[in-house]
Amino acid sequence: MALLIHPVSLVLPPQVSEEVSQELTDSESGGDLKRVLQLSDSESLVPSDEELRIYENKVTPLHFLVAQGSVEQVRLLLAHEVDVDCQTACGYTPLLIAAQDQQPELCALLLDHGADANLADEDGWTPLHFTAQNGDDRTARLLLDRGARVDAQEHEGWTPFHLAAQNNFENVARLLVSRQADPNLREAEGKTPLHVAAYFGHVTLVKLLTGQGAELDAQQRNLRTPLHLAVERGKVRAIQHLLKSGAAPDALDRDGYSPLHTAAARGRYLICKMLLRYGASLELPTQQGWTPLHLAAYKGHLEIIHLLAESHADLGAPGSMNWTPLHLAARHGEEEVVAVLLQCGADPNAAEQSGWTPLHLAVQRGSFLSVTHLLEHHADVHARSKGGWTPAHLAALKGNMAILKVLVRAGAQLDAQAGEGCTPLQLALRSQKQSVIAFLEGKEPSLAVVGSAEPGDQTEV
Repeated sequence: MALLIHPVSLVLPPQVSEEVSQELTDSESGGDLKRVLQLSDSESLVPSDEELRIYENKVTPLHFLVAQGSVEQVRLLLAHEVDVDCQTACGYTPLLIAAQDQQPELCALLLDHGADANLADEDGWTPLHFTAQNGDDRTARLLLDRGARVDAQEHEGWTPFHLAAQNNFENVARLLVSRQADPNLREAEGKTPLHVAAYFGHVTLVKLLTGQGAELDAQQRNLRTPLHLAVERGKVRAIQHLLKSGAAPDALDRDGYSPLHTAAARGRYLICKMLLRYGASLELPTQQGWTPLHLAAYKGHLEIIHLLAESHADLGAPGSMNWTPLHLAARHGEEEVVAVLLQCGADPNAAEQSGWTPLHLAVQRGSFLSVTHLLEHHADVHARSKGGWTPAHLAALKGNMAILKVLVRAGAQLDAQAGEGCTPLQLALRSQKQSVIAFLEGKEPSLAVVGSAEPGDQTEV
């Protein structure tokens, strides 16, 4: 979530419209007004090219004097019935500029002369949006007293309450609440002010919003709740308050991720522990079928694997293609994860939908330590995929001598035929793996040749 900030340049080009120039000429006090404008005619106030590009045109003396904070000069100009709601090409009114610059006295003066408190710029920002962004409760109160809409939404749907929540301005938020601001209005992506406060971890705002009836489990368009966002960002205190207030620990987003899935994938141990204490499910699958344990195994988060296993997570839960967490760890070369899962009781012989066991995948990956861990925990060295492939077939095809020797010591049958009738030797001959050919023919290769086969540098089958 990107910060929503809407800056207004405060140095305005001192252009005088023909209409105002004529008014100055016709007025009895025209000379005084001309002197007022000349006060700003110095080299230090000459606008840069960038500032000129921002405002381009339609900038009046009133815009300029407001930007300079010249209360008496503005008062003098307003006495000549200039348009108090004049807008620049970008829609900025004098009141918008005064609000953005935190000038309550100027705002009051403009409002006294009929300025519209709800007139927005080209992006839909009203003066109240700017005061909320700046934490200026004094000007915000003035605007609300003069009819500013408390729930005004800019073009992306953000209200002043969203901005106060984003920037942790409790003073403005409490003022908005006192004026019956709706805490559940959503911006374009479906975020409420509570989503915003939770994302940034602003606990005081989270407490205020939950105490004012904010919907705890409000969902964005992607179905994420405030709890999802707080977990994603690791905002522990916000998470704790949301859970205490009754936020659902098992809410699922569009991809089927619960807060526990997110915490497990991101390695947030303390947050996982907190979610489990509040009853988060260990077994909810994502849209692809992954449980929190699958994600922790895939990412290599050992502490979380221990925590989930001790909490009685299903070590053999079938995910996508019936892959267990051990399949994922073996396939991705997470050797420590393989060891931990096996120590926790994971089945080394579970077969996925094509018949591959974790041992097949560890051999295919070229992970020597994973292979030895699996064999030590009684992985079946003779296991066949649905295509008839054994781990020895894969080792021969990959040319991984170190792994092939370990498999042979564990009793691998070198005359076993795959579905196409190929033995490990025939596969080695086909792929021209000379060290493997020599070994399988009974000719011991040199240690240098054995060492040249690096586990992990293998192509896919």
